[in-house]
Amino acid sequence: MRNPGAMESETTVEWADVLFSILFRAKVLLKRFWWIFLFTISIGIAYQAYRQLSKETLYVSYAQMIVSGRIALPEGAVYREELSNFFGTQISLMKSSKVQSRALDRVLALHPDLDPVKVSMNVSQSPESSIFMLSSEGTSGPYVQAFLDAAMEEYMNFKREMRAQTAESTFLSITDQVIQIKADVSRLEDARFAFQEDNNIVFIQEQGSSAGSHLARLNDEYSELKVQFARLANIPDEVGPDEEFPPEFEQVLLDPEFQVVSDEYLEVSDALSRLKAERDETAIYMKSNHPKLVELDLEIDRQEGLLKIVRRQALNQVRDKKRYLSSELASLEIAVKEWEGKALEYSRKLAEFERINSQLDRLKKLHDQLLASTQSIDINRNLAQETVSILEHASEPIPIRVSFAKQILMGAAVGLVLGVGLIILAGNLDSRVVSTEDISQRYEEPVLGVVPKEKPDASDKLGLLKPNDERVAFAEACRNIRSSMLYLNQDGFRPQTLLVTSSVPGEGKTTISGNLSVALAFAASRTLLIDADMRRGRLHDVFEVPASPGLSELIQGDITLEGAIQKTHVENLDLITCGQYPSHPGDMLMSSRLEDIVEELKPRYDFILFDTPPVLATDDTPGFASKFDALIFVVRSGFTRTQHVKTALKNLHARKVPFYGFVLNGMDTQVLGFYRYSYGDYYTSLTDLDDE
Repeated sequence: MRNPGAMESETTVEWADVLFSILFRAKVLLKRFWWIFLFTISIGIAYQAYRQLSKETLYVSYAQMIVSGRIALPEGAVYREELSNFFGTQISLMKSSKVQSRALDRVLALHPDLDPVKVSMNVSQSPESSIFMLSSEGTSGPYVQAFLDAAMEEYMNFKREMRAQTAESTFLSITDQVIQIKADVSRLEDARFAFQEDNNIVFIQEQGSSAGSHLARLNDEYSELKVQFARLANIPDEVGPDEEFPPEFEQVLLDPEFQVVSDEYLEVSDALSRLKAERDETAIYMKSNHPKLVELDLEIDRQEGLLKIVRRQALNQVRDKKRYLSSELASLEIAVKEWEGKALEYSRKLAEFERINSQLDRLKKLHDQLLASTQSIDINRNLAQETVSILEHASEPIPIRVSFAKQILMGAAVGLVLGVGLIILAGNLDSRVVSTEDISQRYEEPVLGVVPKEKPDASDKLGLLKPNDERVAFAEACRNIRSSMLYLNQDGFRPQTLLVTSSVPGEGKTTISGNLSVALAFAASRTLLIDADMRRGRLHDVFEVPASPGLSELIQGDITLEGAIQKTHVENLDLITCGQYPSHPGDMLMSSRLEDIVEELKPRYDFILFDTPPVLATDDTPGFASKFDALIFVVRSGFTRTQHVKTALKNLHARKVPFYGFVLNGMDTQVLGFYRYSYGDYYTSLTDLDDE
C-alpha cells in the first residue's frame, strides 16, 4: 500500500521519457562494462588475423557452356528434354555428386601427377542469355583447372548416356509390338485362306450382292465396335483409393481416342519422374529438413495427386465409352439378325470374310507404322543431338586475393556486435538499482528524492551541509527531501519521528540522515538526530563529538536525558550518539524505556530522526520501527540490488512499519546530465547575476 506521502494520480508515460531512460541505462552499462568491448573486439581481430595467416591460397578457374541449336528431322523421332525449368535442372545436374565424382576419377586418370585437393564448384546462368558460367575453387591451381574441364566433359558424357538409354528402351518396346502384330497378321492370313477353301466366294457375292453388301457394312461397323469394347472390357468401372490400375488401362491412355488425356498423363508422369530424380540428387548433399528438399517433397506430392486425378478422369471416360459401345453393339446385333434372314447363309459368310480382311489390313498398317518408327529411331540414334556444349574451356587458374584489412575490420565488427550482446546480457542479469525508474517500476512507494554522487574530502569523509555549500546539486537534493517531508503530503500528514535505514551496509543511510537533519535545522526546525545503530553507529564521527555517553546509557538509566543530548555546530540541531555498544542492542531498542524517551522528546523538537541499522544486517530496525511515524529507505545507485530491497521491504511490511518513501543515493551526475537537469549550471548562473 502507498503511504500518505504517495501521490495517487498517475501520469501518462511519454515515449521521450522511455527513450531517455533507455539511453540512461545504456550509458551506465557502457561505463560499467566498457572493458567487454575491448575484450570481444580483440578476440575478433585476433581470430580473423589467425584465420587469414593460416589459410592456404585459393585459386579459381572459369569456364562457359552454351545451349546450342538442334536439327529437326522430318521423321520426328528426336530425343527431347523437358524445357520446364531447363536451366535449373542442368545446373543441378552439373553440380550433382555423380558428375563431380566422375570428374574426380577423370582427373585422376588423365593427370596422375596432380595431387587431389578439395574443390568447390559453382554454376550459374548468365543474365538474359543461354550461357552457363562455371567456376571452381581450390588450393591447387592446376588441379582446379583440370577438374573444371573434366566436370564439363563428364556432364556431356552423362547426358549422352541418358539419351542412349532412352532411345534403346523406346526401340525395344516398339520392336516387341512389331513382333506381336506380325504374328497376328500371319494368324489372320491363315484364317482367310482356310475360309476361302471352304466357301465359294464368287457364288456368295452373286447371291447376296445387295443384302450382303448392306450386311457386310453392318458387320464391319459391329466388328470395329466390338474390338473397341473388347479392349475396354477388362477395365473396371471403379478403382478403390488403395487399388492399382490394371495394365490394360495404361494401354487405353495411349490410344489415339484418348490423346488429350494421354498427353496430360505423360506430362505429369514425366514431371513426377524428374522431380523424384532431382529430389534423390539433392538429398545427397542436403539434410531432410532443408527448405529445398521440403519444397521438392511438396511438389512431388502435388504431382502424384495430379497423376491420380488424370487417371480418375480417364477412368470416367472409359466407363462412359463402355456404356456407349454396349448400347451401339446391342443395336447392331438386332439389325444384323434382321438382315441375316434376308442375306441367307452366303451373306453371313461373305461378311465374315470381309471382317477377316478388314482386321488383316488394319494390323498390316499398324505393323508398317511401327516398323517405320524403329527405322527412324535407328537413324537418329547415330546423330548427335547435344543441347549444351562447351563454349570456353577452363581458364588459367588465378589466385583469389582477400583484403587483410577488410578481414580485420570484419573481425572487429563481429567483436563489436558480440560485445553489445554481452553487455545487454550483463545488463539483464545485473539487478542493481540505477535510476528512479528501477524503483518506480518495481515498487509502489514514492521516491522522495535523488542525492547525487559526491567525492569525499581529503579525510575520505563526505562532509555535512553548510549554509553556502559549494556542492550545489548535493545541497539541493537534501533540501528536496526536506520539502517532501514538509509539504508534499496532500492530507496534511507530517511525520515527527522518522527512521532512516537501508537494506545492507554501505548504502549511505548515515550520510543521508545526518544531512537531512542539517537541512531541517537550516529551515528553523528544531531537530534531534539519534544514532540508533548501537552496533556500528558513527554519527559521532560525522559531527566530531564524543561517542559516549549516548543512547545505550540513556536507555539503561545511567544518565539523564539532558546528559545524553549534545549540541552540534549547527543551530537548531541536537544529537544523541549511540553510546557504548551493548551486548543486546535489539532488546534495548524494543524496550518501553525507548518509547518513554521519545514521548518525552516530542514536545521539545519538531523532528526526531533515528539512524537505524540496515534491515538485512540485523533484526533491530524491523523490531521497533512500527512504533514511529514513518520510515525512509535509502537505496544506493549502482550498488543496491533489487532482491535485497524486496527482501527488506517484505520484512518491514510484515511488521506493519509505516513506509514513507525511498531516497536514491549516489546518483552519477555525469550520466546524461543527471537526468537532463544541471543544478550546477543553474546555480552558477544565479551567482553570476548576483555578482553583477
